[in-house]
Amino acid sequence: LHNVKRIEILYGPASALYGANALNGIINIITKKGRDINGFEYHSGIGTNHTFSNQFLAGHRLENGLEYSLSASLYKTDGPVLAERHPEYSESYVDKAYSIVARFSYKKNLTVGFSRFDRPMGFGPYFNSPSNLYGLPKYGFQDRDGISEGWAVPSYFVDNEHASNWHSINNRFFIKNEFDIINEKISLKSQFYYRNTSIADDSYIW
Repeated sequence: LHNVKRIEILYGPASALYGANALNGIINIITKKGRDINGFEYHSGIGTNHTFSNQFLAGHRLENGLEYSLSASLYKTDGPVLAERHPEYSESYVDKAYSIVARFSYKKNLTVGFSRFDRPMGFGPYFNSPSNLYGLPKYGFQDRDGISEGWAVPSYFVDNEHASNWHSINNRFFIKNEFDIINEKISLKSQFYYRNTSIADDSYIW
């Protein structure tokens, strides 16, 4: 969130502004432009469960109308130890996830942007059923009995490596162009947008 300027939450249909999929509501995250940053920032953090984070942010707007913004982040954590899942639970980790977001624009005529989000992480507790695999009590909610499932993902290290790795990658690239036809009230806009989401080849599950 270090690159977020504001977050807008709209309730109800908003397809006129945001497309046909905007049925129940919209969460619109607006990132900072170069003029909002006007320099550079660096943040570093450390926390429990061997958690480390780094964020970098830079941006500026020149007098000739050229504007740029660049942000990057790096995050790593072993995640919480959920003892009710297994005494050596280790599958809520995030392994050096990083993001890069860049945007360059010239006045209001041309904007070019790129982003990449790379997240190697464990499957977490969602797929872990301790009752059948380990003979542990069912995992309930608010003091209610849990539901026993017939399969599970191991919750701990197997052969000195994590039992799962869900490595998702998201790449995005866009070009926006706008120019006035007659005056500022009548303009023409064009946009090229590319997005690719994939699961890396090093993903696995025991």
